[in-house]
This record gives sequence, structure tokens and C-alpha cells, in this order.
Amino acid sequence: MQKPQKTVQGCPFCIKNGKVTILNETEDAYLVVAINSDGIPMQGRYLIIPKQHIESILDLPVNWQNSVAELLRLIPEVQEGAHFNLSYNQGSVAGQRVPHVHGWVIIRHIDEAEGSRGIGLASLINKAAKAH
Repeated sequence: MQKPQKTVQGCPFCIKNGKVTILNETEDAYLVVAINSDGIPMQGRYLIIPKQHIESILDLPVNWQNSVAELLRLIPEVQEGAHFNLSYNQGSVAGQRVPHVHGWVIIRHIDEAEGSRGIGLASLINKAAKAH
């Protein structure tokens, strides 16, 4: 296990580097709106990120889920009863592009395209992989 660090220079998810805008925060984590590669906010997509620079899910504190639950309750769509997926990628082979743990919150809508409504994240990923 790696010891968490306060900030890693150049990490886009370390708050002191000034690359994220915080929507809400707890003692251990903060909530941000996800942005695409062009820097444009992605509607209904959020990230829950530990305040300390932690690269592996295995190094998260044991009470991490308390912070996650608290921040989930602060998302406007969740407050309105929206359904959502919560997902983590661990390691580059699994799709983790930034080596700072971050959980994706993906708001789901009843009016989603017919092929994706009502299926879980694993099925969405498999469907996308087959399309390419």
C-alpha cells in the first residue's frame, strides 16, 4: 500500500493544483462536475474524489463510503430521485487515466435511448465495446 499524499504536483484532481471546481465537500472528499477533453462540463456526470492524493482504491480509508454517501445526497438530480451508476476504474488497464482515485457518478434518465435504458453499467460498457 502507498501512503496517501496531500498533493502531487501536476495532478488534475489535487485541489491545490487549481484544476477542479468543487461543488460540495466532506472532510475527506469533494464532488466536482466531470468535464470532457475540451474542458466542457458533462451534464449528469460527476466525480467523487478524495482530498488526499490516493492512487489506489485499496488505499482509501475504511470510512470512504461515508463520504461517498454524503456527497451523493448533495447531487441535485439524486435529491430529486434520479437513478444513477457509481463506478471506479482501478489501474490503467481498467481505464483509469488519472492516477488519483475518482468515482464516476452517471445520472440515468427514463428517456434514455431504448438500447441503454434499464441496463447496468457493465452491459453499457459491453455494448459500447462491441460497437467499436
